[in-house]
This record gives sequence, structure tokens and C-alpha cells, in this order.
Amino acid sequence: MTQKNILVIDDEKVVHLIFKTVLSSQYRLFFAESAQKGIDILSEHPIHLVLLDIKMPEISGIELLESIVIDTALSRIPVIVMTAEANMESEIKARRFGAVEYLEKADLFYEKENILKLVEKHISPDDHKRFIKYDYKQTFRSILTILIATAGRGNFLETGKKLGEGLYRMFDVNYFTIWVVNSDRPEPAVQLVDGKSDKTKPDRRPSESTNRSIYETKKPYLNNKAEFESSENQDHIEDRFGYMSEIGIPLYEISNEELSKNKWDIKPGTAIYGFVTLKRNRVFSTKEFKMLTRFIIHTGAILFELHKSNEAENH
Repeated sequence: MTQKNILVIDDEKVVHLIFKTVLSSQYRLFFAESAQKGIDILSEHPIHLVLLDIKMPEISGIELLESIVIDTALSRIPVIVMTAEANMESEIKARRFGAVEYLEKADLFYEKENILKLVEKHISPDDHKRFIKYDYKQTFRSILTILIATAGRGNFLETGKKLGEGLYRMFDVNYFTIWVVNSDRPEPAVQLVDGKSDKTKPDRRPSESTNRSIYETKKPYLNNKAEFESSENQDHIEDRFGYMSEIGIPLYEISNEELSKNKWDIKPGTAIYGFVTLKRNRVFSTKEFKMLTRFIIHTGAILFELHKSNEAENH
């Protein structure tokens, strides 16, 4: 019989040690000290149960639970929430977002047999892998082939659209926007929803803090926190979420030839002409973030040359 996998997400090492003592003889254990590290493990291994601490830095346990509940690849994984400061409000919120149990950490020390019973009760019987593994090299090559063929026609918007379509098809990117900076103000040049062009205004303009971060740091960002929208008219939790996870990637003012000469590195001080936002209803692993960032920065050099050419034609 295949050994089931349990993921413990908690920033306290003593909690890891307790679960190792209680569960390691029967289950294969994975440990994460932060929500993002937990996401990375979930993207690489089939997990049958998550033991999740509520209070953690950066992304809290509740925020991660909110994300998991609408992640199509993770939503069926049972989650037991743990806390050192139990209260009715946090328990109601945890159960509302799908936690199968709400556990006080004190019980880890005094109710070890009950902990084992809870795990046996809730661990998923499902053995199939819920995560998607990508052959990044082949995936990006297939997108790039279409991109280069389209770029040959010299149209910035059409090429940007092909990039968004490829990312939707290969990475489940539900919402794709290329923002171009005009007079220090970002405006959407290309916008796709579920791989199709969308002419409406973006559902969320980048916040002032996001704009400021990109302009000042000229660096990509990752946000795996769910965006919750309260509405009295919607009965289902899933319907009250916006796109859950977001990546923002600057588009630099550098040609493909210059980037190649620089061995694909962006030199400090390189200006940006815009940025890309990717949103989807699944969390992004650190590996996905790094690979997507690198790919879009490279394709951004192709787009920059088209952007300059089209701007010149329009003036």
C-alpha cells in the first residue's frame, strides 16, 4: 500500500518535531515554515492532508486556506487548521473556508492519540496527483515559436495577444494584461480573460502601491493572497473571490539583440516601458514565478522593438 503524504505548514520547529514523533511511522511527512514554501511543496508532490498553522508571516494560514479553497488543483485536499490562540471567530472563518478540523496547539502535547485519530479520519483516500508538472523548456518553446511568427508581421498588440493566449493555454492564466506607461500612467494595451480579448476596463487597475513598487524597484512581484469580495447577493464562497494569485513583471526598454549581448541579464537602471500582470485561480509556486518572469522579460524585449516601431508609425 502506498504511503500517504502529509504536509505540515508551521513556522515553529517544535510543532514539526511533534508531528514527526506522532505520524512519521505511518505517513510520509513534508514540512514548510511558510505558506509560500508550502505552496512549492504542493506543486511538486501529491499531498493527502495539510496541517496548517493560522499565524504565520507574510501569508497567514487563513489567507492560504482562502487560496486553496478555490484552487482547482488543490481544493480537494483536506486541511486541518491549528492555532495557539483559539477563538470562536477564527474557528468560524477557518471552517467557512473549508477546514475539516480546528485544532488547538495545546492538544499536540496532551492529546497525541486523538491527533492520530483525526489524521486517520480526514486524510484523503485519493492517490492521484493533483498538481501539474510542466516541461518548461518545451512549453516556452512552443509559445515562443508562435510569438516570433506573429512578431514578423510587426504588430505589437497582435503579438502581445498571442503571448497571453499561450500563457492561458499552458499555465491556466485566467487574466492577462500588458500595461504600457504613457505620461507616467499605466494604461492597458492588451487584455485577455480566459485567453480571449476583453474590451472592458480591467477588473482591477494596479494599485498605487503596486505601480510605485514597479517604478521604483523595476522588479517582478508575486502575490498569492486571495482577493475576497464581500457581497450579500452571492451564496457561494467561490463566487466572492476575484482572481486569486497575481504576478507582475516589468517590461524593460531593451532590444532582443542588446539583451542577448548582456547574456540575458537586465542591467541596473534600465528603464521600463510597461509591465505585465498575470492572474489565475490557482496559486503560483516559486519555480513557476521564476520561470514565467524570465520568459516574459525575454519576450518583453521582442515586444519592445514592436512597441517602438508602432509608436513611431503612429506619430
